[in-house]
Amino acid sequence: MAIRFDDLKSQILIVLYDYMLTSDAEAFWYSIQDIRDAFSADVSGAFVKRAIDALVEDESIEEGVGDPEGQPKDTPIFALTQFGIGEAESVLIKKGWDLADYHPAPSVDRIVSRSDDPILHARIHDTIRDLAKDVRESNEAGELLGEAKDMVTDELVAAEGISGKERFRVQRLAAFLLPTLRFVAEKFVGTSISEAAKRLIELFVKLI
Repeated sequence: MAIRFDDLKSQILIVLYDYMLTSDAEAFWYSIQDIRDAFSADVSGAFVKRAIDALVEDESIEEGVGDPEGQPKDTPIFALTQFGIGEAESVLIKKGWDLADYHPAPSVDRIVSRSDDPILHARIHDTIRDLAKDVRESNEAGELLGEAKDMVTDELVAAEGISGKERFRVQRLAAFLLPTLRFVAEKFVGTSISEAAKRLIELFVKLI
C-alpha cells in the first residue's frame, strides 16, 4: 500500500499524540515498534523510520534511548516536542476535530482483535473495504470529490489496511477516519455510499 510521505509524518504525530494522552504513566517515549503498531503491516519499517528521521530533523519529535517492555535494551525511543504537540493538534483540527471533544483515554481506547472479537473485527474491516471500493469505482467520485478524490481514496485504503491487522485500536482508527467518513457522507448525500459512511460513523461513535 502506497502512502504519501507527508501523510505518514502527520499520522506519526497523531499516533504519538494519542499515546501521550492515553498513557497512565509519566513516561511518554515510544519505540519505532510502538509507533508501527498503529499502522497497517503494508507500511514498511524503512518508510516509517525515514518519516521519524524527518520529524526529528524538523524538531517535531525528539529521540532518546530506553528499555521499552519486551524490547531490547537501549532501544531508540521518541516523543513529541512542544512544537510537535502543536503540529499534531493542527493536523487534528484540519481533519475536522474540535480538540475539546478529542479525549482518548485508556478506558475507551478499545482494541478489536480478530481472535477475540471476530464478528466486530470483520464488520469494521469489511465495511471499510467495501466503502473504499465503492468510492474508488464510483463514476461520480471525480465530480463530487473534486481535487480531494485521491486523498479520500488514499485515506480509505489506509484505514482498510489498519482494520485488516490482527488487532487495532478503535480510538486511533476513528480519529484518522471519522473526518473522511463525514466528508464522504456529505458529498455523496442520497446515495448508498453516503448511507454506508453514516452507518460506519454510527458504529465508531458507539464504540468510542
